[in-house]
Amino acid sequence: MKAITRALLAALLAGPLAVLPVTGAQAALPPAVEVPLPIPSGMTLEQKLKANVDFWTANDFDRMKKLVQHADVQQRNNPDGTADFLDRGRPWSGGGAVSKTAGKVLMHFGDSDDNLSLCSANAVISGNRSTVVTAGHCILVDAPFLGSTRGIDNWVFIPGFRGDEVGTPGATVADIAPYGIWAATKLIITETWSQNPNFLWGRDMGAAVVRNPYDSRRLTDVVGGQPIAFNQPQNQYLHLFGYPTDNERNWECGQPDTNGQCTGRQFTGRTLWVSEGTSFRGAVWVDDHLKAATAPGSSGGPLFEDFDETTGSGTQVAVTSRFHNPDDLSPLGWLKGPYVMATHFGDYEQAVYEAAQTTPVN
Repeated sequence: MKAITRALLAALLAGPLAVLPVTGAQAALPPAVEVPLPIPSGMTLEQKLKANVDFWTANDFDRMKKLVQHADVQQRNNPDGTADFLDRGRPWSGGGAVSKTAGKVLMHFGDSDDNLSLCSANAVISGNRSTVVTAGHCILVDAPFLGSTRGIDNWVFIPGFRGDEVGTPGATVADIAPYGIWAATKLIITETWSQNPNFLWGRDMGAAVVRNPYDSRRLTDVVGGQPIAFNQPQNQYLHLFGYPTDNERNWECGQPDTNGQCTGRQFTGRTLWVSEGTSFRGAVWVDDHLKAATAPGSSGGPLFEDFDETTGSGTQVAVTSRFHNPDDLSPLGWLKGPYVMATHFGDYEQAVYEAAQTTPVN
């Protein structure tokens, strides 16, 4: 009962969570749960979508600048002395479909500019041609350090984000967001995540239906969409994509210096990164574990099976959730790598996808 009460505290911003009905061929799936958009009284949806985009572009992208860093990416060695730069992760330079479908999510907790945050996401093939898949905690998060369970405000998706342009004098929206900035018209999470948005029960997956209020086209008509699949075999060779930013919790951080800064690899949040390797199924949940040189900011980024680096295409079967160290059974094992835990798509995640892709955009 306590968990359900926490989920309902999303009313802090937008009213109670709504359980979406499941009908027809999807009747056997569990329900998905909508996190209502916080639309102020007297404001239309269209006005809210424009306000969300303008929130991030105002004052020469001032808020966006706060979410990217300027540190250089550095190589460090694994504890066994082997270099990790290429075998554990690298900036994606292959182009192709993923360079357009993967993107950066920006969000706001709605209290002050100090409560800005970011994730990653991916555009998938969908009936409404406007569906983005991400992590559940990129939509609703149990944040006791902020005093409550929080829904997200000013949620936007920037496919093909060009972070190197952020802060460049004279940079325009077209420079930073060549395919536009897409605001959420609906946010949906798994039933499990709505009850415990704090990683305890897993199922950390969500989806957004998005629209660019300054462009009449649908998302995948502009950037394309990747195939998505559910209940696929695990222990497969996967490619993980995302926009890693700070690195204070990752195993790749190395020993922090006296100022608490990482002495190893740094990430700026400006660039799309890829990690790849053979995954294995977790012992408790159905998560996919993958050794990956990544960091916070990659949450919600896609994991593909059968990924073709020539075309940049694959089938999305999971989203990045959190770090995990199977050799560390203490609470710190949940906060540090060397593994990333990714939510493997099953029935709960399919219910979210179906609810999103069948939602009218306008």
